[in-house]
Amino acid sequence: MSFFDFNFLLLFWRHAAACQLARINLCRTVFSQLVDFLSTYQFQICVDRYQGNRYVKDFSCWDQFLCLAFAQLTYRESLRDIEACLQHSN
Repeated sequence: MSFFDFNFLLLFWRHAAACQLARINLCRTVFSQLVDFLSTYQFQICVDRYQGNRYVKDFSCWDQFLCLAFAQLTYRESLRDIEACLQHSN
């Protein structure tokens, strides 16, 4: 490891530590940061009121909402397009 690489890593580590102290989101997608603003409690109240998860086995209302919100924010046009985009991101 050269001197330049070591200094770069040291500066990056200090920056990351400072960002964590300042509560800046590192390595998080914009979508996950937006989802933090959503109230899962209020969403669950609506789901319970209308029995949205009544016959659900795997894909809950919350999962479906996140999928459709992601599709809306990324301008997806079809289910195949949504699936391809989500598989690519994993």
